Amino acid sequence: MRTLDVLREITTFGLQREANQAFLLGIAGDPDEADRARQAVLGPDPTPQQVGDAAQFLLVLYPPFTESDRYRLARCDLVVSVKGGPGITECRPADVVLISRPQDVISAVLDARPWLAVALARRLPGFRDAVADRLIHAVSRANAEFTVVAGIPTALPWLAPYVPAIAVADGLVLTKNQGFLLLRLAAVYGKHYTLSSRAKELLGVAGSGLGVRSLVRRAAGMLPGGVGLGVKATVAYTATYVLGRIAQYHFKHGREPDQEEVRSLRAEAADRARTVVREILARVRRRPPANGSEA
Repeated sequence: MRTLDVLREITTFGLQREANQAFLLGIAGDPDEADRARQAVLGPDPTPQQVGDAAQFLLVLYPPFTESDRYRLARCDLVVSVKGGPGITECRPADVVLISRPQDVISAVLDARPWLAVALARRLPGFRDAVADRLIHAVSRANAEFTVVAGIPTALPWLAPYVPAIAVADGLVLTKNQGFLLLRLAAVYGKHYTLSSRAKELLGVAGSGLGVRSLVRRAAGMLPGGVGLGVKATVAYTATYVLGRIAQYHFKHGREPDQEEVRSLRAEAADRARTVVREILARVRRRPPANGSEA
């Protein structure tokens, strides 16, 4: 997800459309390679029901390809071609991605069709962990970026009259984004994802959001403006990342992580936050060259 998409989401209608998109994924090539790719998208231990449910979303074909096979592949939203599979122009109008290793199928499909990520994960369990990872990182980064933008009036007081709404609403936006992340992760792992079905978890997000906002403001207030922006962004990224990972664990395993696992998640979040916040602040500090100056 792009940062702008995360920030402007205010209802669950978009998520419902996203999770329920119809698609047909084709896999074509040598039987052994194609079957390994199929296993990758179904996951290591799919239930018989999951295998049956996936049949309407997954088409696997082996050479030699008949005219009927090519017609069926052409109707796919995307065709993954493994060894012995069709070339990039052989399944028109369907797009074809070529992979040399069956285990690369997940990343190749998500890179080619990012807008199908939640629907793919909901129907094909092998996509779930990868999609969850991408969502958690994207929303954590979006919260960090928004926190920097919302904190600019504090760092540069003369800007405050121009962006008062952003400065006031920063905490509400962070909590809203975390709530939608939780709902999206529920959808990814095949759970109910309506507001009513996840009310208990969402109340927990709202409660934790109050603490995060207080921590962000206290920490940033003790430091000079530019440094405070980095602290706010780091806290926003880390809190969102940990919350996302805990929600992922809950939906995947049906229980909460233990204290040792949470400590590990926090360390992982802090490590990622350092890199991400450095990138964000470097981009904010960058200025275009003055008119007439040399590049």
